[in-house]
Amino acid sequence: MLRPLLVASVSGALAVTLASPVLAVPAAFEVRTRAVPARAVLASPASVTDGSEAASDDGTAGGTLVQSIDAYYGNRFAPVCQAARIESARFVHYGYGLAGPYAFRLHVVDTTCGEIGVTPVLTTAGAPDLVTTAEVDLSPYGWCVSGEFLLLLEPLTCADGPTGHDCFPAVVVDASTDGDAAAHCATVSVLAGAERQCFAARSADGRYFDFGLRVGLQCVAPECATGLEDTTWSGAKRLYRDPSPASRD
Repeated sequence: MLRPLLVASVSGALAVTLASPVLAVPAAFEVRTRAVPARAVLASPASVTDGSEAASDDGTAGGTLVQSIDAYYGNRFAPVCQAARIESARFVHYGYGLAGPYAFRLHVVDTTCGEIGVTPVLTTAGAPDLVTTAEVDLSPYGWCVSGEFLLLLEPLTCADGPTGHDCFPAVVVDASTDGDAAAHCATVSVLAGAERQCFAARSADGRYFDFGLRVGLQCVAPECATGLEDTTWSGAKRLYRDPSPASRD
């Protein structure tokens, strides 16, 4: 039986405090969660078979956040090799009756919450009745990473229209939660004045979790072997880019 993440019913909602930021930022932010009904879950995401997909979730569907249009949602990742090229993304989402398609963008972000790259606006089929998996090809963008990075989804289709307080695709979070912040990777990026800050998501009772968002990496990528010169962001983040990436919109 499906175990809800933080609430006992689909209509219920619980405030969650975003604490323990990825970097030490003395601020807090509150979001709401809601459960995914058991009847909407047919199967867990497919297992990784070739070791090329990085994942932090356990494949269960524990609920979603009630997402805002001005926030980004995803996980922290770290490639197991010295440098890797980002090839793809895969995320599990649920629409609570909202017909699709849903528009979104994906952001690659460094550990200071500085943006490294962003896709154009993309769309995925709606998931009004069943938990659904979406796949995105990221190979044209030439993004290379070494060390920790973040992959975050920006939801752009909102059930409440321009108000933007209930937006999709709503990425599912897993049902495995505990108080060990180091064991979980769910991250939310929010605006703080003119800048963005990234926070690790923590429930009001101190539990952490992971989003059902995964990233495909190619470790054998010669174009990722040399890093860019440090410019406007910290060289300590060790993020790299293909020196001749494909053009983007």
